[in-house]
Amino acid sequence: MQVSLPGLLICAAILVTSYYSRGMLIIGLIASQAFGATAVMTLTFLGGSSPLIYTMFAALLVTTVAARRRIWLDLGLVFGSIRTVWILTSLILYAVIGSWLCPRFFAGQTAVFVQSKTRGIVIEDSLAPVSSNISQTGYFVLGGLAAIVCALLLHSDRIDQVRRGFFLWCGLHTGMGVFDFISKTAGAGDLLGPIRTANYAIISNATEAGFVRITGPFSEASSFASISLACLAFCYSYSWHSATATGERRNHRWPNGWLPSCSSCPFCRLHRPPMSG
Repeated sequence: MQVSLPGLLICAAILVTSYYSRGMLIIGLIASQAFGATAVMTLTFLGGSSPLIYTMFAALLVTTVAARRRIWLDLGLVFGSIRTVWILTSLILYAVIGSWLCPRFFAGQTAVFVQSKTRGIVIEDSLAPVSSNISQTGYFVLGGLAAIVCALLLHSDRIDQVRRGFFLWCGLHTGMGVFDFISKTAGAGDLLGPIRTANYAIISNATEAGFVRITGPFSEASSFASISLACLAFCYSYSWHSATATGERRNHRWPNGWLPSCSSCPFCRLHRPPMSG
């Protein structure tokens, strides 16, 4: 196991910020999503798997809630009032059973891409039980448990912490994206490279039609774009809800100043309103 110093420092900074925001674990879990290629460690015994920093916050959140005295009563309330939790639990059980049974049942009948333990690269090999089955299943189970815990906490009127966490996430994501764009445009290079410690294929210096593609703290531009769309959806929905709640709802439309900056995106080309003048 190899510990990532940048990952630990970022985790500590998020914990301190979340503590002073009065919602350490919930806000920390949401804010950690902004670092899409920052690993907290590399697990060599799991084929070089590098869990991102959000996994640490998710594990802390699940452990803290599981240690509560009323945990079984709270879980009964969640399972009794939210039917989709039963579906999520079924998917978790299916993932655990399938990760153990399927590679053994279909062993040698198809080809898969796995990381070579000796060569350190991804190779094509026959299907067989490998460590990646465990790591991917672990990520899914941890995410499912974190979702159930968040549903449990929302019954305790924690929605304000979720709101602050999302604003911190959007702020970090936007700030690092702008910093990455300015640094590359100014010729300073990829200054966010040191925090990309995950064992991924990093594509951070790609260009399109002479323009640098913004990757932020992610491994490549499309990952950054997908999170940007999620942040935009949250901000737009929040502004719509706030305007409705205060009785000041206007004719909300996509701001004309935003869409020309991403006019290379097919979605924006199709949905961009006509520009006057």
